[in-house]
This record gives sequence, C-alpha cells and structure tokens, in this order.
Amino acid sequence: MLEHKHIFLFLIQLLYVYGLKETFINEDILHRISLLENKVADLENENAHLAERMTICENECVKPKALFSNSQTTDKSDTDKMNLTTKDTTQNAKDFKQRPSYSDRNIRLAKRRENRIVSKALEDGKIAFTATNSNDIGHLGNHQTIVFDHVVTNMGNQYNSQSGIFTTSVSGFYVFFVELRAMDHATLYAEIVKDGSTLVVTFVAAPNVKYHHRSDSNMAVVHLNQGESVWVKTVEVYQQTGLLVDDGSSFSGFLLYRD
Repeated sequence: MLEHKHIFLFLIQLLYVYGLKETFINEDILHRISLLENKVADLENENAHLAERMTICENECVKPKALFSNSQTTDKSDTDKMNLTTKDTTQNAKDFKQRPSYSDRNIRLAKRRENRIVSKALEDGKIAFTATNSNDIGHLGNHQTIVFDHVVTNMGNQYNSQSGIFTTSVSGFYVFFVELRAMDHATLYAEIVKDGSTLVVTFVAAPNVKYHHRSDSNMAVVHLNQGESVWVKTVEVYQQTGLLVDDGSSFSGFLLYRD
C-alpha cells in the first residue's frame, strides 16, 4: 500500500513537472511568435519605404528618358535631312537652311561671352584700348577723322574700330595718347578732340626723301561724362605721293579713375 502511495505521489509530481514544462514551452512559443510578428511589421515598413523610393527614382528617370528620346528624334530628323529624296529636295532644303548652323550658334555664344566680359569690365571700371591702322592711310582731307581700324586691346568695348571714335558709358577721368607717323613728302597737322573740341594737337612734317618718315605724339587727360566721345582728326594735311599716315601710327586711351 505504501509503495502504491509513493508511486501515486511520483506520478503526481511528474504530471506537475510536465505541466510546468508545457507552460514554459507555450510561453516561449508565444514570445517567439511575438518577435516574428514584430519582424514582419518591420519588414513591411521597410518594403513600403523602398517602394516609395523606387517611385521617386522612376519619376526622376522620366526627364532623362524624354531628353534621350528627343535627342534620338532630332538625330533621326538630321539623318533624314541629310538623305533628302528627289521629291522633297526643294522644301526640305529650305527648312534645313532655316536652322541655325553650328558656326552661327558659336558666334552667338562667343557674343554672349563677350557681352558678359564687357559688362563685368564696365562694372569694375576697367576700360582701356589701343588701336593701330592696319595699312597706310592716304587721301585724307582737312578736318577728317583718322580711323585706326586694327584693335589691339578694347577692354570694355568702348572704342569703335569702324568709326575710330571712343564713346564711354562710364563717367570719370581718362588718359588718351596718339602717335602719328607721316609718310615721306607729307605734312600732317592733327588733334585729339572731345566731341569736336580740341584737347591737344600734333604736327609732323616728313622730308621729301623716300622712306624717310617722321612721327609726333601727344597725350591728354580729360574728364568724360557718360556718352561723351573722343577721337583723332586732321586739321590740315599736305601730301604729294597720295599716302599720308603709315601703319605705325596708334591711338590709345584708358580710364584713370571713375567718378
């Protein structure tokens, strides 16, 4: 009877221990399930974030694709125009000529760069020029502008090589210098003028000997308001050979300081 009692107690203890173990196992499983659920939630959030980023990237890729498509269309159009059929030659050639050439575009780009450089120079008050005459000058009359057509320097683009006139857009004090070389058999009396009014004069007379040239120079410091002009002109000239000023002459000027 006692042995049966002990066996019964042992079985009870065994069942109790088994129940505790099963409880522990169930709790561990529930804990693991909870961890897995949290992991799944994290993965779902990350997946949503990646999907959002993918949408943004696809939107960003639309513009390059469109540009590439346009580029391909343009290239195809250019190829078609280079392979004009006999039937469409007249109309297609006319349309093709209306498109600006690469040289025209380069000229426009160079002009824009020049304008930016000129604007920056004027903003900084940097104005200076030197011009010479590319060839000997002849047949000048009295009171005639001497055009120095070869520009060496033209910072600020204030000197006009077509007219020989310097016109400023910046008020201030300027320095001007002229050197005139008279050809043989010629006498030259000239002056630097401001809007037609005399600033300084030069006078040079070359001997009546071939290749014997003479030169004279002068300099003027003068205040200019915006829009005022300075140039070199003859007063009286005398020449026997038809040539008056050789190509060693020059006209220069620069801004000393602005107002």
